[in-house]
Amino acid sequence: MPSSEKEGRRLILAGYSDEFVQMANDCSTWLFWHYRLRASQHVIVGNGSLFFLDAGVGPFGVTASHVIHALLKAKEDHRELGIQMGNISLDPSLLLIGDDPFRDVATFRINERDIASIGKRPHIDPKQWPPPRKRIEGSSSAGIEVQTTRSSHRTSQSPGISGMVSGLLLACSIAN
Repeated sequence: MPSSEKEGRRLILAGYSDEFVQMANDCSTWLFWHYRLRASQHVIVGNGSLFFLDAGVGPFGVTASHVIHALLKAKEDHRELGIQMGNISLDPSLLLIGDDPFRDVATFRINERDIASIGKRPHIDPKQWPPPRKRIEGSSSAGIEVQTTRSSHRTSQSPGISGMVSGLLLACSIAN
């Protein structure tokens, strides 16, 4: 349903955009990796951002594929690499669920305790995911009774790439 610019401005002035900023802040954090140059001096080799989701089968993290590949390359180049996610040491490349360089998205498993220790929480959509299947009944052009079930989303509970895409769609959806 298209909205008017006037309605958009009204929602922004009412604080709706602040809610979206807070929602994004609640479930996202930074990631960086570094090596020690001297006793108290570190060199930051790379960084990225990530966010946490729970699409109904437990929490997972989402970041860009190029971030994971840069981290993996840095691990090859530096024997002792420190990896910092928020305020904890955690290496998402060791916990990969899926990696899609074409879409530039990677997912990794993380437990709720680690997310909470960063002071974050996974985004959970207030609606059911995946959406329920729609039953379409009718007749074909040949007059034969047609009864099909259509779903635009994979309903498997597998947390692989399809789970990641479902999670991304979930995170970007706006509940009415």
